[in-house]
Amino acid sequence: MIYQERLDYLNRYRFALSRIRELSDDIATLRALAESTTPHLTGMPGGGARDRLAAIEDRKEAKEHELARVAKRLFLLRRQTIRAIRAAPPHCRQILYLVYVEDRRMGKIAASLDISERHAYRLHREGVSSIRP
Repeated sequence: MIYQERLDYLNRYRFALSRIRELSDDIATLRALAESTTPHLTGMPGGGARDRLAAIEDRKEAKEHELARVAKRLFLLRRQTIRAIRAAPPHCRQILYLVYVEDRRMGKIAASLDISERHAYRLHREGVSSIRP
């Protein structure tokens, strides 16, 4: 397995987590849109608000369904990512965990560990190279 494939393997959890945040934001936006459409409902035919509300609700339900599917997958990806990180050399594990599970940036990780950013990248590269998914 080449280095880029290992990075892609580790990044699957981060990408799924990002998708969950994106879907949650979309659902909140659709919910707000539905709430703002509801007061416009009247008993008058041809108002169109009912159709708009139904379309919004359909889109929201589809996003909620996808969110549930991605959330289920997220749990599995987290376990696989942590298992792969545990196989890395001990001095690399913390950096890999902070990058791929906690989604932290390398500069902040280096500062919190009191090491140079360059050394953090070196440990990261060594850890990724040792991963055997």
